[in-house]
Order: sequence, then structure tokens, then C-alpha cells
Amino acid sequence: MSYQDRNVYVPTIRDDMTYTTGNHTLQFGFSYKPIVQKSTLINDFIFATLGTGGLNTALNASLRPANLNAAASTITAYDSAFAYLLGRFSTVSTNYNILNSGVALPPGSGKIRSYKYNEYEYYVQDNWRIKNNLTLNLGLRYHVYPAPYEQNGLQADNTTDWKALYSTRVANAAAGIAGNSSEPFLVYDLSGKGNPGGKPLYATDKNNFAPRIGFAYNPSFHGGIMGTLFGDRKTVIHGNWSMVYDRVAGAVTFIENQVDYLFSSNVAKNFGFTGNANTALLNDPRFTSISSAPAAVGTTPPTITHPLTPFVTAGVGTGLKTGTFNYTIDHNFKIPRAYTWNLGYQRELPGNMLLDVSYAGRMGRGLFVQSDVAQVLNFKDTASGQFLLPALNLMQAQVQAGVPVTAQPWFENQMGAALASGSCTVSFGASCTAVLIANFSNLVRIGDTSDLIQALYANNLLRPNVGMSSQFGSNLYITNQGTSDYHGALVSLQKRFSRGLEFEVNYTFSKSLDNNSTVANTVSGGLVCDVSNPDICRGPSDFDLRHLFNANYIYELPFGRGKAIGGDVNKWVDTLLGGWTLSGIISARSGLPINGTTGAFPLGFNLNSPPILSGSPSALAVSVHDVGTTVQYFADPVAANNAFRFPHHGELGSRNVLRGPMFWGADMGLSKKFTAPWSEKQRFTLRVDAFNITNTNAFSTPNLLKDGSSFGLITASANNPREIQFALRFDF
Repeated sequence: MSYQDRNVYVPTIRDDMTYTTGNHTLQFGFSYKPIVQKSTLINDFIFATLGTGGLNTALNASLRPANLNAAASTITAYDSAFAYLLGRFSTVSTNYNILNSGVALPPGSGKIRSYKYNEYEYYVQDNWRIKNNLTLNLGLRYHVYPAPYEQNGLQADNTTDWKALYSTRVANAAAGIAGNSSEPFLVYDLSGKGNPGGKPLYATDKNNFAPRIGFAYNPSFHGGIMGTLFGDRKTVIHGNWSMVYDRVAGAVTFIENQVDYLFSSNVAKNFGFTGNANTALLNDPRFTSISSAPAAVGTTPPTITHPLTPFVTAGVGTGLKTGTFNYTIDHNFKIPRAYTWNLGYQRELPGNMLLDVSYAGRMGRGLFVQSDVAQVLNFKDTASGQFLLPALNLMQAQVQAGVPVTAQPWFENQMGAALASGSCTVSFGASCTAVLIANFSNLVRIGDTSDLIQALYANNLLRPNVGMSSQFGSNLYITNQGTSDYHGALVSLQKRFSRGLEFEVNYTFSKSLDNNSTVANTVSGGLVCDVSNPDICRGPSDFDLRHLFNANYIYELPFGRGKAIGGDVNKWVDTLLGGWTLSGIISARSGLPINGTTGAFPLGFNLNSPPILSGSPSALAVSVHDVGTTVQYFADPVAANNAFRFPHHGELGSRNVLRGPMFWGADMGLSKKFTAPWSEKQRFTLRVDAFNITNTNAFSTPNLLKDGSSFGLITASANNPREIQFALRFDF
């Protein structure tokens, strides 16, 4: 049974001092956090498979009943059940955890890590009261966040700088240079302070100074326009600008711990006798007990030495053939930063109301993202001078037009160079272009460059490092290529409780842009679209809400003793008439950005390209309507689908060009308080709450797969139907 946990201990040592002199209030301080993150993952077990499999996937015909149905599915089911009931082991696979000494731990020991990362912060601040109605805040904070490290030395890293590696790949592609040694392999060795002489994951960033400035102004005017706008100490104008840094050590350890190569391994064993199931059933080990296994089932722990070059066999990179993912960290990684600012106007109004109008902005730079250094590059065929992507795009146009595909020199030369014969005509009896189209025409048609190169390399039809790196299918580095910008105008009107009513109304008009919105410390998540041009996918953030409105209120109904209606009724009538309160929340927002998909991966295995808008935007008119038993998002789904095209090879579609359905909802509550007839000190409150009181359906996002049979169809809701709950409370 697998088990996983993580505990983060954050002891904090801090000291703060305040010193007041004249109209200055000075503050100084520091904090030190020696953080320890301990994690356990227990999945290093022996995983066994019973039945057919291993070297024998089927029984001999002599072991089957003569009257057995001849259907293939029936034969497969019988063979599997027969071998399973005998308890025959077909395969075993054992996960091993390995110490930094190279010694494998017994199965069930678990993968235990203890990461340490220290955080140091120092600050100084001056609150300067320039005048009675004007205050200026000046501050400076200094952050030092060294790279985390595994305390017991269970940490490995490579020494390859991603920018140098990528620059080499770009230069090679432009010059048409390929082969096993055309680009450096990633080599892993022990690292971190837990190993003698071990290097950190990245150098400590020692220039993280974070200044900030703010002010608050409370003007006093007694008449005229200024008096109307600001009043006599009825208004506060405030603003600030600051620079802030992220805390990323916990996220870094997650990525670093995904693939360390030196500390985990899997050993598999297949049982059976090729071509003779009878012999296999007679001699293969069998299940005898849930608490023990035959000795033959055991595997030999691997011997891992370091340095280690993963997914390289006899000097040839193999990871691309199987689409292997790698995760590592830029050795020059810097702590991500952001600049924030706001300017606000707050005005007290008659009727116990407060108006707040403000503008807020945030600019993120050097943000934590993943960059695929193994992505597709436009590789040159030196013999013809033709490049990979133009050759593919010529073929794509012909496939989509349904006309014969002409031979492309790039594929004739590059595929031919990978064959021992030097020619597809000699090896296959057809041109290389014809062989490619016969087997992978759909990948050509939809612009799926990554899967096409991977398929060709996996079938030994391309040399190593042609178009993509051979060592890994995806080589994901944590880098600082992320950017973001946010601008928002906020208006808020609040009424403090008086005369039985209080409410708050808020509206935000905003725009958020970035080149990645997803969480980056995940497996193949948070990628920039193109390492060469990280802003090619810059667009509306996935969470961008152009309009956002919400309001809440509490209203004591004016019925009962002391109220406007029935103010002089007796207490028995008041028990029924008085004590009623109405409350609610109303919210609405515009639609979130949404992406179409094509099933094409023009630059890397992780980026399913959106389709390209090539037609009129008017074809994307939205009109949610019923189509039989389904719900259609577009007014004309055929026209909407045809307004898009598949990406060309090496091209990515525009991100978040569509908007999903808008949302609005209302919740309401009604409560009744009344005093217990036997004591005025005891009260009952009866309450009923209705969520989504109008029972309005909020549609989820539609299916947007280009040329898909369900294009534009909405198959789910984004909210719940109306719910009503009742409650009774007794206070005593």
C-alpha cells in the first residue's frame, strides 16, 4: 500500500525595534527562518502480475477445451483466467530506492527526503508624518533565499547550462549539424551541501533589495468644488509602490525531486519460455501466500554509479524515442520579482456610506516557469538548403488539399542519411516522402511536428539531434522566462449598518496578461510556448476577468415593535411580526478566456496548439441554444469551426482568443428571531438559506477541438442547481 506525506517546519527567529523621533517613526528588524521540509513516499514494492504475460501471452491450443468459442476475445479471456487460477507469475517489477553511496534499500523502505532552506530578511522603514493630514511611508527590505538542499546528500543535479545547450542546438539547426556528439548530454552527479563539495541547485541571489513607498493624504476643504470632492477631512487619498520577491524553495524541491536518476531505479523480470506455454506453466513460479513470494520472484538490486548519463546507450540518446520527460533547474535561476502599485480615493458620504475608487497594478518579471530546451528547431538540410519546417508546410498544404504530395529534398536526404542503404527507395521501394505520408499523413495534416519527429526517430528514420534533442523528449528547465501584467480599476460603495440596513457593492474592471498562467511546480505544467520567443503565447491570463461585480446586504425588515410598521403591537403579535432579517449575495462576471485545441504539438510534447483564427471573427458569434438533447455554444458551429485552421508546423495558435460563458448568481437568506415565551434571556433563530435562488444554470466551457464531432457542445454546468437549507438555533 503506497503512502505519502510532507511536513514543513518553519521555526522563526525575529526581532523588531521601533524608534520615534519628532515626526518620524523608524522601524528596524530582521527574521530568520531555518525551514526544514520532510517528505516520505513509500512505493518501492514488488509489483507482480499473475496470468498470461511475460514471455508467454497466450496458451498452447492443446490447453483449451475443444468446444471453446473461436472468437479472439474469448480465447484471450480463457487463457488469462487459466494461467491466473494456476497462480502463475508472468512479470514482476520492483522499485528500489538507493542511497548516495549507491547501496539499494530493501523494498518498502520508502523515499525519505529532508530538505533545508534558510530564509533571511532585513528591513528598515520610516513613517514620516509630514503634516497632520499627510503621511509618507518609506521602506527597504532585503531578502536572501539560498537554494534548498537535501541534508542527507540525497540530491543530484546536472552541470549543463540551459542557455548554452539551447544556443548550441540553435546553431546546429541553422548549420544542419546532427549526430550523437552534436550537442552535450546532461550528466548527473551528487550535488548540494549534503555532499562534500556539492554545488547548489543555483547560486544565491544576493541583490534582492525591495524598496517601497506609500502615502496617505487627508485633505480639508470647506467649500466650492474642492469641498464637494473632498470635504472637510472626509476623504483619504492614498497610494503606494513596492517591489516584492517570491518564496520558491518549496516549489524548487518538488521539481528537483521528480527525476534524480541516482536514487531510484526499477528492475523488471519476465517469466516464461518463448513459444512453449506448457513449459512455462509447469516451471514458472506460482503464488503461494499473500505474505511471502517464491525466491524466483525476487530481483537483483541495481548498481548505480555516478556520474550518470540517463537515456544514453552506447553514446546514443534514446529518451526521444519513448517521449521521456526530464525536469531540472537553471543553475542561474533568480528569485522571481514583482512590482506593485495602487492609487486610491476614499470618500465618506452621507447616510453612513463610504465610496472607494482605486487603481491597482502589478508587473511580474523573471517568473518561475518551465522551458523545454529540447523543443523543435528548424533544422537545415545542407545538401539542398531546404529547412525542416518549410518542407513540412509544403507537404501539409498538399495533404490538406487532397493532392499528391511531391517529394521534399529535406526528407529524402535526412531520412536517407539515417538508413544503412542511404536511400528509402533502396530500403522501402519508395521515396522517403512517400514513406512518411503513407505512415504519418495525419501528423503532417494537423501540424504535429513533435510527434512526427519522435515517430521518425523511434523508427530509426532520422539521425540523433535532428529537429529535436535525442536524450529527452522534453527537457524541462525551471527558468525565469515568465512575465505577467495586471491593471484594474475598482469601485466600492459600502453602507455601515444603520436604520436596519447595511450593504456593500463592488465592481472591478481589469485586464491580466501573461505568457503562462498554470502552476509551474507540476509535472509538465507551467511551460512557456517557445524558448526562443517566450512571449509568443502572451495573452489574456487564464483567470482574466474583464468585469466582476458582487454585492451583499443585510436588511432588518421594518415590522414589529419599535419598527416603522407595527411599532406598537404587543409582544405576542411581535413574536410573529417582528425579528425578520433578509440577507443575500449577488455576483456576476464576464466569461473567462478559453482555448481551442487541435491535437497538434508543433513545438513540444507539452503544448497542444490552439487553432489559428483565419476567418472572420463574426463567425464566432455566441448564442447558447439547444440542439436536440445537446447544448450548442456558437450560433453557427460549422462556421465557427471553419473560421479556424490547424497550425502550420512550428507555429502556435494565439492563446485565449475566445471567452467562455458569463456567470451570475444570487443567494438569499431569511431569518426570524423570537424570544422564548418562558424567558427573555433565551432566544430562537429560525433561518432558511437558498443558494442559486433563481435556479439559473451557468454553462461550463464548450468543447473546442478543431474538426471534432462535438465542437461547440456544452456538456457540463459550472454551478449547482438551487439548494435550500433550514436551520434552527437556540441561544441561552
